[in-house]
Amino acid sequence: MSSHDVLDENLAQQFLWRISIPDLVALKEARPKQFVAQVQVREAPAGEVRARWERVGRDCADLAQQVARAWEMAGGARQAAATGAMLSRVRRMGFDVIGMSAHPEEILRLWRLVARHHGALPRKGRKDGIHALSFVPIPTESPEMPELLVEAAIAGDEWLAFLLEQSLQDENPDRRYPGASARLAEVLDVGPTWRAQAIAGRLLFMFGEVEAAIPALRRALRRPHAGVRTIAIEALLERAPEALTADDVQWLLEDAVKHPPPPGRGTRSLEMIDEYGQALIAAVGRVRPPEGFRPLGILADGGGLDARGQRAGLDAGWAIRALAAGYPERAVLWIDRALYGSRSWRRYDAVEAAGALPEELARPRLLEAAAGPGRYPVERAQALWMERFGESCPVDPLAGLCVEILAAPPSEKLLGRLSVLRSGPDEARGRMLEALLAEAPVEALVERSGANGVGSGASGANDANGGSLDAEARETLALLVFNLRDPAVSPRVPELPVSEEAWAELLLRRFGAAAFEGLAALALRGARVGADHEWLEVLAGLDRKGLLCEAFRERLRQIAREALTSPRYQEGTGPLFALSCLGAPADLADRLWHAAVERTAERASCEDEGRSSSACALPYGAYWAGEALAKVKGAPGLEARIAEEGEAALRAGDHRKLERIVRIGCQRRTPVAAQLGQRLLDGVDAAEGSVEAAVLCGYALHAAGKLDTGWVLAALRAPESLRFSVAARLCKPEASAEVVALLSATLGSKARGGAAAAEAAAALLSLKALAVEDSRLDGILREAAGTPAARSQLAGLLLRLGAPFAQLKGHFLELLVGVPAAVSTGNGASAVSAVSAAGAAAVSAYGVLTTQEPEGLRELLGAAWTAGPHPEIRQRLGREIGELGEAERYWCHDDEDETVDPDDGCAFDDEDELDLDLE
Repeated sequence: MSSHDVLDENLAQQFLWRISIPDLVALKEARPKQFVAQVQVREAPAGEVRARWERVGRDCADLAQQVARAWEMAGGARQAAATGAMLSRVRRMGFDVIGMSAHPEEILRLWRLVARHHGALPRKGRKDGIHALSFVPIPTESPEMPELLVEAAIAGDEWLAFLLEQSLQDENPDRRYPGASARLAEVLDVGPTWRAQAIAGRLLFMFGEVEAAIPALRRALRRPHAGVRTIAIEALLERAPEALTADDVQWLLEDAVKHPPPPGRGTRSLEMIDEYGQALIAAVGRVRPPEGFRPLGILADGGGLDARGQRAGLDAGWAIRALAAGYPERAVLWIDRALYGSRSWRRYDAVEAAGALPEELARPRLLEAAAGPGRYPVERAQALWMERFGESCPVDPLAGLCVEILAAPPSEKLLGRLSVLRSGPDEARGRMLEALLAEAPVEALVERSGANGVGSGASGANDANGGSLDAEARETLALLVFNLRDPAVSPRVPELPVSEEAWAELLLRRFGAAAFEGLAALALRGARVGADHEWLEVLAGLDRKGLLCEAFRERLRQIAREALTSPRYQEGTGPLFALSCLGAPADLADRLWHAAVERTAERASCEDEGRSSSACALPYGAYWAGEALAKVKGAPGLEARIAEEGEAALRAGDHRKLERIVRIGCQRRTPVAAQLGQRLLDGVDAAEGSVEAAVLCGYALHAAGKLDTGWVLAALRAPESLRFSVAARLCKPEASAEVVALLSATLGSKARGGAAAAEAAAALLSLKALAVEDSRLDGILREAAGTPAARSQLAGLLLRLGAPFAQLKGHFLELLVGVPAAVSTGNGASAVSAVSAAGAAAVSAYGVLTTQEPEGLRELLGAAWTAGPHPEIRQRLGREIGELGEAERYWCHDDEDETVDPDDGCAFDDEDELDLDLE
């Protein structure tokens, strides 16, 4: 606390710290002389004061009589009208209503009348009237208090409940009303509105006996309303912590994955989601369900997204903080990726989460965050350090700087610049970076390096201009590399590089080997904590520009190896991409095989659980692993493994695995791989669901020069076979006249329900041997109605090639709606297969439509919604046209926010619409 923040006891008496009847005599005696000298206050004569209070007494007595008469009325419109008139009078009385303290029974009953008829009262002035009513102390010992609490809850008005709570706490904060508990629990269960249920829970928490309402509170945990859940969690944690079970919290966490909170409908709705998130974090920290880390891990990886690919709350950052509260040893995995990685969008959340870790885990991570760069994470880390440890954060002046780059002790100039880059304003940091780049060497090193790349001298001792970098140039480089610890917070200045790739190329060209070592150190930071999309990928990609010598390549291979063998590796693509560019050592063949081949089945399982792709084997990761595996040298057992496991996959019908093995083997020129691929092509008719894998195997065979042209021609002569479907998609622009003739002859075929003709048309369009205006295409699409995959492929291709959308709308509508009647009558496996094919076709058609966005798309989507879209696209289509999705329907918040508060701007002398004479 600042030494200046000292309360002036004399001046303090001139302020109204709470509402109460002023003691005029004490105020006069306590008034400081200097205050009187500056402000001339007219002293009211004693008689005038007495007259005023006598008038107030009469007015309050009259109001008390009005209350008594209204209380005797039968409930209904007349009593509501009388209540409105009395509340209007209270509003006009202002502070004079304090005189009602002499009528405790009537003031309590006026509160009850307002609560009973709240919804029927004139909205204009209602809020101010309730505020004025709260000036009067409530008789907390009255036997009618439980009734008031229940009626206030049923009213469902936050303002009324808030003022009632404050009044009761001011008078007797520890008072409990057991008689209200059961009825408040009933309102919590079946209250007329969500607001009423939430208020009932809060009043129960503050003034009731929670122990008697534990079943109702536990039921409230599963209500689809954030406010109700929040108060239930808080009440149980504070008043009956043993009643909040691990099963309860586990259910809430799993529900957070299944039902992401929808976008808020106003500020209060967003605040309510945030309050629920904070309460749930507290519950995780207290209860720690044994399996709670699993749903939190899904969210921390970016999973559990809604149809928009978003989460309005309880997102990845929230999940990391929840993990820190309940599972700190697991939370550090995500925290470290954000803090030590260079492309983190969750650094702020990671700093907050680090502050909640146990001390031995929190200290090093807060120090890392405080090292920068970035003003806001640095300042927040310093503030959290002060909160946790009661002292200033002891950040080393050189923290975060790659001191290995320096050739001499740091200068005062470097320390000053480092301070600006660490936590200075964005404008100052941008100017500092511009100045540093202006000081950098300007000779393009790559022009001298030839085929060996930048720094082919290998040691970095000779970097630029034919000699070593001087101490000042090395300080400049160290500062620029420091800024790249987190490029996400780098100022956006037109003169600065706009991407990590541009930064890396610039530094390598200007500073040579010393720059590479600094950037490699950044890559190593990310690799050690399992961060993905890092400097390792950026640097490996520069090999295509001839900027890497063999020593640099070997250094990056070592970093990739460390990343792959790290216990924190989470199947990211970074090290796989790097090895695909630079070549992989033989001893990593097993790991690469697992990433390229084995993890594909596990990925499907992850998707079924709602996990994000970043936590599973991405198709990209499997692809880059396969590319790296194809370049492995000195692994004699790899060819035998390709043969053995490829044969096993073919016999087991694991076409996805077989396709990947064939692709890898064809790239390695392994003869058995081509044989396996050809066997799948030959047996595609007998192997259900193998067409896509066969096409991909065909691509691999073609790339390796092993695709048999005779097989393609033979397949194109058999449109009734699925081999035709594969062969049509394997036709390349250099296709022969014979291929074009065979495809053209199939346009009139009705084989496979019209699918062959549609496949032939698509192939001819791709070969530019058929015009989009061809009159036969509409009939081909109609004939293929029973084969949605072929129809969707042809319709999508026509749309991309510019065919008139008006001619395609009908076909797209049927594709979006789903299974046509012609295929919906099947039984067993065939019917299931038809539904699955229709779903895939609907997804494909929807993707093409939303990508191309033709004119008239909105009308088509609306028609599809009216007709009933296929379940596979229902959620996405509904979001596109503004219909509530499953998550929006799950969460209830219709009564959260009023668009306009009718009381805003009302003065105390405004007249109400209702002012009845009750005599």
